[in-house]
Amino acid sequence: MPADPRRYVLKPFYLLTTLLVLTGCGVMHAHTLIDGTPVTGELHWRGPNQNGTSLQTGLPTSAVVEGEGKNLRWTLDVPGRGTAVIAEYEDGPRLFVMGYPGSGAELVEKIYCLNPETGEEIWSREYADFISDIVYNRYTIGAPTVDPETGNVYFQTSQGLAICLDRDGNELWQVSLMETYGKLTFPNGRTGCTTIDGDLAIVNCISTNWGSEGPARNRFYAFDKHTGELVWSSTPGVGPPFLADSSFSTPHIEDRQGYRVFYAGTGCGNLVAVNARTGEPLWRYQMSLGGVNSSPLIYDNGTPDDPSDDLIVQVHGKENVGDSGRGYMMAIRADDALKAAAASDEQIQLDDSYIAWRNNDVNMFTSSPTIVDGVVYQCAMDGRFIAIDAKSGETLWEKKLGASQLHASPLYADGRLYVPYWNDGLFILEPTRTEPGEADVQQTRLSGKCIGTAMAWNGKLYVHSTDRLYCFGNDSGGLAAAKIKPTAAGNTPRPPAALMLQPAEFKLHPGESVSLQETTIDATGRATPAELGKMALEKFIPPTARVKVKLDATIDGRTITTSGANAPSAGAFKATVDGLSGTARGRILPVPPYAFDFEQFDLTLTDTNDSVAYAHPPLPWIGARLKWQVREDPYNPGSKVLAKTLDRVLFQRSTIFLGHADDTGYTIQADVMSDGNRRGGSVVGVVCQRYIIALDLNKNIINITSNPNRIDESEPFKWQAKTWYTIKAKVVANADGSGTVFGKAWLRGEDEPAEWNIATEVPNVHTQGSPGIYGFSPQSRHRVYVDNVKVEPTE
Repeated sequence: MPADPRRYVLKPFYLLTTLLVLTGCGVMHAHTLIDGTPVTGELHWRGPNQNGTSLQTGLPTSAVVEGEGKNLRWTLDVPGRGTAVIAEYEDGPRLFVMGYPGSGAELVEKIYCLNPETGEEIWSREYADFISDIVYNRYTIGAPTVDPETGNVYFQTSQGLAICLDRDGNELWQVSLMETYGKLTFPNGRTGCTTIDGDLAIVNCISTNWGSEGPARNRFYAFDKHTGELVWSSTPGVGPPFLADSSFSTPHIEDRQGYRVFYAGTGCGNLVAVNARTGEPLWRYQMSLGGVNSSPLIYDNGTPDDPSDDLIVQVHGKENVGDSGRGYMMAIRADDALKAAAASDEQIQLDDSYIAWRNNDVNMFTSSPTIVDGVVYQCAMDGRFIAIDAKSGETLWEKKLGASQLHASPLYADGRLYVPYWNDGLFILEPTRTEPGEADVQQTRLSGKCIGTAMAWNGKLYVHSTDRLYCFGNDSGGLAAAKIKPTAAGNTPRPPAALMLQPAEFKLHPGESVSLQETTIDATGRATPAELGKMALEKFIPPTARVKVKLDATIDGRTITTSGANAPSAGAFKATVDGLSGTARGRILPVPPYAFDFEQFDLTLTDTNDSVAYAHPPLPWIGARLKWQVREDPYNPGSKVLAKTLDRVLFQRSTIFLGHADDTGYTIQADVMSDGNRRGGSVVGVVCQRYIIALDLNKNIINITSNPNRIDESEPFKWQAKTWYTIKAKVVANADGSGTVFGKAWLRGEDEPAEWNIATEVPNVHTQGSPGIYGFSPQSRHRVYVDNVKVEPTE
């Protein structure tokens, strides 16, 4: 498949040397090494082989909390729902794990750096939730990742902060995926982990960005791991996520046929293959009518020098496509699928002819498989633990371990399977190919629910429950020997096929500049050195663009400089040189003070649902496309306002972000109105530094919230449908980290009241966040409207 010139790269990739491990019939990948001494350890929740196995030896054969044989070394009494990772630095090892201490408004997500031998805290950093739908304390469903080159730590918070810290906890960069790319949150809280590949830090989420990425889709974003700048974005699935289903499937990355490929599940029910260098979608297979959350693995079919029989194994647990069943495990012939994709000019959809086998008796929604010596081990939703022949798909044996299972995956290390179960604690098995080793099955009841996968290191086993992190085991352990896999064929760079521009996407304030740099890539996306002529850069309107505008900026060589106008703007750019081309895009976001209404919009489009004329909202706004329209005020003809759409129940709740995620110290004001009647209405308001201040017509209140389970306070405010009101909000932070969120509202046209209607004290106040607009139309029944938005510095 030719390289997609729409994708972008920040800089040429480093030349990589990759360690690969052979165990039995399976080829398993270990850490990627780069010039210099790498950081070693257990750096990723899926293990060094990306498949739930570990090379650690000398591990405990049992886990005893108290009494005879006790081998519990220490606990961290903080709840968690993920997996710890351990990095071995020159001056000693460090364990990184996420937890969520506190309750109510004081609950925070926290990353801990501990001494893995003693549990002693070295440092910690905390992050409060904001504007999320997460319920029942479903936080930290994921894991940190440590980069083997730099030793830096990467993780995501549940509401969508992608963060890079150095080993000492100093923040190197932070990207608010919600405010910058429109990441959506869901009540399930599934977040996953950041995947490091070379210079890339790759995250998986559902987003409603701007422009062509405005529709809600499962997307992968690749950031430069050093700077946090976007390298590429990819939308490899099809359609919106089913039933608002997110996916935290972790990509499995490998080299194949000269491509660097990753495989992952998506919220729209697909297993996808993506070019990891460029983000170009290669192929997809539609498995289910729900999210595919489990992570795939690769089975080398017994011939490590010949990858033609390799299989990609994936499981799901939602409604099947094409039949009435619910869930199955399957294997796709990896080489055949990629050859077909490489021969096409666009992503292909695989049919059943690419399926090597399918086992309908294995179903799992979120737990991922493990493979050892040609046997796939999988937890099933109904509590069964199943062994499957990786070559044929035949069930070898199964054993009922628990009542049910959620999230946690098996870990294989030192000849044993360590399997946390949701309500049943930790199981330790010593299986064979033909039976589960019933005499050696041990169960340890732990306090809390076990949702995260276990981690092994230096003779110890770490298991995090919803009550605490446990460390069991011995004083020390060992590490099994690794072998080098022969270098994959076809990795020699080919002739240049396209340009990739750096940065991929940018956001600037008025008057700021950015310089684009180009990299030549071959048809597989590999950086290819080439002597080129002078690059020509021009403004560019993609042929599929619905809003055909250009960025308010000038071009001088490769430098783009925004105008001084303090107004939102967005657009794309195209670079060409020697017959090669590539594109990038960017936004200008104003700084307070600014104000806008919607009178300048031409209502040239017609809504097919109600035949009303409308215009698209401003292009640079995050989360506005398809969820809001500019329309004529239905109760004040001749006036144009922003109106929420009602055709998608999935978007009955919608937030628009107008500015930068680091905006601070401002006051936001807007006119708002809701349709409705005596039986019901909607909710409409503004966003101020990550707090929603809104009027609720159903309850006749003014409300302040961020996450309803953390902060949700109201005061009576009687208002009427089809009548305009003005709402205003600000946040005041105190030196001790606390603060107060203020809100007031009044009938539009009347004098602003001197007093605030509501003032909510917050123990961990957000000191920054994009201004925004919020609308909630329950069951998409009653429309809400916004006009005359003002954002000004707080006096």
